[in-house]
Amino acid sequence: MNATAKTPKPSRSEAMAQLLEETAELPDCCMESLVTFAKILKLNRGSITPVEQLLSGLVRTYATRDGTIRRDEVMQHVEQFEQDFDEMIEMAKMSFARYPELVTGPPISESAAA
Repeated sequence: MNATAKTPKPSRSEAMAQLLEETAELPDCCMESLVTFAKILKLNRGSITPVEQLLSGLVRTYATRDGTIRRDEVMQHVEQFEQDFDEMIEMAKMSFARYPELVTGPPISESAAA
């Protein structure tokens, strides 16, 4: 077998069965964390949601390395987060300046966005 060959991804139903098996005995606080992470994944829109991109990216890197992650990989994610966050702020300022008629009312809350 080729050393670089990857294990095929499980089907959605296989992944759901694995999730149920892995979480069957987790305490409530861990289950709450899983729900929170599911929300993070749902809200992740790449560089325009830098926090969600950072967190999901770290977990994906950890997963693709079979439960390990190197310091330099973490730092790459953090550096990308800093760049994305700064760009998000600049994009928001530019959008508000160009389209002030679209900016009305209070900011969208997380629960409204979900």
